[in-house]
Amino acid sequence: MKKILFLLLTVITIAACSTSDDSRNEEEANLQFEKSLALRINLETIRDRAINTQAKGANDLCFNFEYPINVGYNDGSQVTVTDFDSLLELLLQETVESHITEIAFPFNVILADDTVQTITDETEFQALIDDCGYDFITVAEVLAVVDDCFTINYPLTLVVNDEPQTFNSQEEAEAFFTDNNQDIVSVTFSYPFSVTLIDDTTPTIINDDFELINLITNTCSVN
Repeated sequence: MKKILFLLLTVITIAACSTSDDSRNEEEANLQFEKSLALRINLETIRDRAINTQAKGANDLCFNFEYPINVGYNDGSQVTVTDFDSLLELLLQETVESHITEIAFPFNVILADDTVQTITDETEFQALIDDCGYDFITVAEVLAVVDDCFTINYPLTLVVNDEPQTFNSQEEAEAFFTDNNQDIVSVTFSYPFSVTLIDDTTPTIINDDFELINLITNTCSVN
């Protein structure tokens, strides 16, 4: 499946288990849970491979997490994931009501050449995702989704290079990204925001990346 979250960003720029020992608790106290667009794109890649190609192992991924990792859910709960199979099981159980939205920084990943890289923030995570090629989408596909299914209700706030930027119109967003394109390293949504469905003019609140993907894949029927 194409990486849907970067798809919508292109529209704007163009037109389980835990341990209880003291050392572990101290380490977890230093972790910073953050909502992560890069995480959701990576999780969708893992799930798509498992569902569509039956490739449920970790060997041929662009990178793997060095476990354990800590993730957070949309209901505020947190889970320590100890291996790839446990992560995949959590992904296959996700629903609109219960799904992963956060990851605790910093964490380590193991690259294809077996080197270990520490990811300290969302900007570094998005750079890794970009290097893996997970964000490719054509302009035509982007415009088709928005034109046929929904429109974004402005104002819309995006977090650009860790700084919030609020746009009051499509034209304002286009101008900003055109003028600052060379300086932009990372972009994430500031949730919630709303869209209006084209078919019945129904306003829909989008609370996180998972709900955005659900909107596009299920409501808009884009795979």
